Amino acid sequence: MTRFTPITAEFTAFKVPDNLVQDYSACLVDFDICGTVNLTSLVGINIGYRSMDMNYLFDRDVGDFTVEGMYFSGAFRF
Repeated sequence: MTRFTPITAEFTAFKVPDNLVQDYSACLVDFDICGTVNLTSLVGINIGYRSMDMNYLFDRDVGDFTVEGMYFSGAFRF
């Protein structure tokens, strides 16, 4: 790799312990990896993949959310 093509990876996980509060629990797992192609010293294009999974239980309310896939974005420096 060159200094013009950085690759970044991030992993985040968080869990609320089941025994902390009765009938409450939550969990988050997030993974992100991307590469940046710098077109100039001021402009770059990011190409990456992200996977995020969240679930929770609060009293009787239950939720589950999952999203994953490729993404494209831009980077502008000044």
